[in-house]
Amino acid sequence: MNLSFTVTAGRTGTFFLYKLFSLLPDTTSLHEPEPAFHTYLRRVENDPRFAKEFLQNYKLPWIASLSTRNYIEFSHVFCKGFLGPLLELGIVPNLILLRRDPRLIALSYFARDAVPERTFHGIEYLLSPRFPGTLPLRGWRRMSDYQLLYWYAIEIERRQRDYSQLVLSAGGTVCDVTATELDEYHRFVDLAKTLRVLDPAVDLDVLRREHSALAAISWNGDAAPISRRYRPNIDLYTQEEEVWRAVTPADPQLRTWVEQRYRLNER
Repeated sequence: MNLSFTVTAGRTGTFFLYKLFSLLPDTTSLHEPEPAFHTYLRRVENDPRFAKEFLQNYKLPWIASLSTRNYIEFSHVFCKGFLGPLLELGIVPNLILLRRDPRLIALSYFARDAVPERTFHGIEYLLSPRFPGTLPLRGWRRMSDYQLLYWYAIEIERRQRDYSQLVLSAGGTVCDVTATELDEYHRFVDLAKTLRVLDPAVDLDVLRREHSALAAISWNGDAAPISRRYRPNIDLYTQEEEVWRAVTPADPQLRTWVEQRYRLNER
């Protein structure tokens, strides 16, 4: 089967992409389906060996039972411990690097009260600087909720950079995109072709109309603008600078990588 997974922080448009790729024939497109990666996230963080067991005994047999040639899963938990074991099993997936400005990701999670180490959804779904293999964040226990979320967003940026090289070197395909870009029909078609999921027999006129209908809907989006009630009453720039000072010794090139992908936030 032709497998594709996302490397993303969440709050990036995964539900919209799941809907888009569901339009394609011979393709199973799902959003965080069972057996779900997040169910075992904490166990995998404490015992990385279990990720391979989960893949062998649960996830891959379930995927193999499907009748379609293409499988695409939009889960932001796949990149939190499951890619390496999948490659060790000899399976090279395609990756969709679904990105968004780290500040916007952090604000979106803040509005939903999902904070690493401090809230229920943050503990269940998000990475923590407490776990091995994450970007070291000195003094994280005294940092604000927003700073933990900003750290989380740039940790996923780091994984997008590193995992893309890993999969490319193994012969896989990597696509770098934003949900906003996929509002454009031609960009969606280009992505589908790159992932080899666009059947030549597809009626492109029908696909264009279906894409237009989906792109007109706000799928699980942020309130625009995020109201004062759900926005941290802090100087975001100053808070972010403290995070960068804490993480840069461990990865001096990461900030350049991130700033090249996004316009610098103004103070």
